[in-house]
Amino acid sequence: MIFRQISWQINKDLVLYLFSLVLMLSSCGPAPNKDANTLPDQAYPTQLNSSNTAQEGYPVITEENPNGIAVGLDKPIIEGSTIVTGYGPAGLAIQIINVTFMGEELGTGSIGSDGTFSVPVTPIENGIRIGLLADLNSIGLTNNDVIPGEEAINIPQVGYFIDSFVVR
Repeated sequence: MIFRQISWQINKDLVLYLFSLVLMLSSCGPAPNKDANTLPDQAYPTQLNSSNTAQEGYPVITEENPNGIAVGLDKPIIEGSTIVTGYGPAGLAIQIINVTFMGEELGTGSIGSDGTFSVPVTPIENGIRIGLLADLNSIGLTNNDVIPGEEAINIPQVGYFIDSFVVR
């Protein structure tokens, strides 16, 4: 009997304590959201201007050169073609790449003294994008010395294609 009285007294004190705690917490209300007032004005932080921060992506074309040397593919390129042709400066080493499949090489060659090239390739499938890669440094040129084709494209981790085309 004494045990029941002690047990009831402990339970009664515990219930009273918990009730007081809940009452006290519910009367406080929510705290103001400090984070809402400290959000930046911009969605993204401003870029750092340190020496190890890349200022521009590859390749860096600082200005267009209307008197540059045109480099590109002859278009359209038809499904099943086994030769890709184009134009550019004599002696330029080139690669024809399957852009759709992340840089699979289809053929290599160089531009002839007449300013044209004809590169044998494996038969080209419909719907893939092929691209023209060129080693401009091999003949002493930079990206600013050439006029890229209409469909030039830069694909990260694959390369800068001076021209490209989706095969029909």
